Amino acid sequence: MFNLVVYMEKIQIILGDASKYGITTTTDLMAMVKTLAIDKKIPVGMFSTQASNVQVVNQLVCTSVPEIKNERLSKQQWERVSDFLDAIQDAPLYIDDTPEPSLSSIKEKIMQLKEEHGVKVFVFDRLPQDCEDNTVLEEIARTYEVVILVRCV
Repeated sequence: MFNLVVYMEKIQIILGDASKYGITTTTDLMAMVKTLAIDKKIPVGMFSTQASNVQVVNQLVCTSVPEIKNERLSKQQWERVSDFLDAIQDAPLYIDDTPEPSLSSIKEKIMQLKEEHGVKVFVFDRLPQDCEDNTVLEEIARTYEVVILVRCV
């Protein structure tokens, strides 16, 4: 995962199946998003076709504070959760949870996020239906000069 973050910081165009980079689970994906957007403050656009933005935030919290899955947390653990939620609020993370976005809406949102917030890294938790061969997303990445990473299942 370290090499992927280094490449992304240089904003080279990288497109592909995230499993090539060791990202095979949602937890791995959330850890990468956390590293980029929350720890490094690199603007990230996330397209979540399977989970709502609330569920994505819950997954991020569970990735950062795994003890939250327990039924009881200590005061110190709750403080970590609270601090992390504050960090998420301040992070340059933009989540789109449209269930099945069209290709035109994806292009529009990528262009808008890049222009308005400087987002150059985009993550998809699942491949959109009309982009099944990756060539469409590769074209978008090259046209808009952004990084696109897709977690394929």
